[in-house]
Amino acid sequence: MPQTFTSMGVQAARAKMKIRAVTSYIKDRKAPATLAYLGEQLANYSKDHGPWQDQTSNLRRSISWYVLAPGETAQVQYFTDTDGVQTVTVVNDTPGPMLVFFAGMRYGIFVEYKAGKWVLRGAVEHFRPVLTQLLGDRLKIRSASEILRRVS
Repeated sequence: MPQTFTSMGVQAARAKMKIRAVTSYIKDRKAPATLAYLGEQLANYSKDHGPWQDQTSNLRRSISWYVLAPGETAQVQYFTDTDGVQTVTVVNDTPGPMLVFFAGMRYGIFVEYKAGKWVLRGAVEHFRPVLTQLLGDRLKIRSASEILRRVS
């Protein structure tokens, strides 16, 4: 029996509904797992390829990540030479899960911006094509200063 335009339209509508259902499932259920995997890959890349000379290995060991659900907060600790442990509260104010990728040593920011060096930025740039492909227009890369300004 030949298909009519109406039956083909119904099939197309069902296919779109299935795509939306799969997309929604991935967004709701798989996004945190995907972000966790990406966080692990970013951290490993930074630790393995960071172009700085280790003195104590503290900076490499301090590179880590969190995945936060919408509305969730996390206490991110970093270490300073003079004050010991400092804590910063990070709030996910986005409608979806958020990956927080950070270095837990205060001096990491100075290494990050030294000519020819990076701590986190190089990993983000290395994985940017994959991040863009997976996350599309939901990809928002914010610096610590942007996040901290909103929290303070």
